[in-house]
Amino acid sequence: MGGTQQLARLAGGLAGLGLAIAAAAPFSGVPPQGVSGALAPAQVEVRALASGELLVDPVGVVLEAAPFPAAGQPGGPFAAVKLTNITGSTLRITMRLTALSPALDDAVMVRASAAGGVLADGPLRDAGEWSQPAGVIASGEATTLRIRFKLKAGLNNDAYRGRLDVRQLELKGVPLVTPEASEPSAPEGTTPGAAVPGTEAEAGGADATKSGAAPGNASAAVYPPVASTPNVTTTTPGGNP
Repeated sequence: MGGTQQLARLAGGLAGLGLAIAAAAPFSGVPPQGVSGALAPAQVEVRALASGELLVDPVGVVLEAAPFPAAGQPGGPFAAVKLTNITGSTLRITMRLTALSPALDDAVMVRASAAGGVLADGPLRDAGEWSQPAGVIASGEATTLRIRFKLKAGLNNDAYRGRLDVRQLELKGVPLVTPEASEPSAPEGTTPGAAVPGTEAEAGGADATKSGAAPGNASAAVYPPVASTPNVTTTTPGGNP
């Protein structure tokens, strides 16, 4: 019995000594085997919202945590979204990328185009504001919105490891306004600015004409005709008639 207790005490003492030695040893900084200490490359994610004037396909995540290529490598995260004009009017497109988790505002450039127009071409930070309407999409027609992200020239991807930038894509359709639509057209057969048949201007002119006033000036005074004077021939003495 006593021998068993002595063995137990000896084992406990050795275990305690091992823990003390481990605590006194400095931490090497090397992660345990099987656990990677490298951070993921910089990534961007885009989530699209529905629009009242445009049918957006897909809605939701359109670019899922896509990494940027290493420095000097071509390409970059890319998203494509189909847009269909569901209104009865021809539209132009405007968009913005609202920051849900801004992590790459000053490191990334973005370019977006659709329907023959450019909606964004500059720093990611600026894409948070509504773009100028661009492109033309007729009623019932569809187009593809293409969005490309790139790190700014000269930046090293390794400096941005572990960063995930999440953006919300919002879209609007703005009716296309043409010069002809912005100005009221004159009735067929008339000259712009002229009196239109059946209007008060014509009625006033007709009344003025009946009363002897100049057309278009119904308030002009009307004077009676001046009586004509008969021709009288006078003869000067010694002269000819």
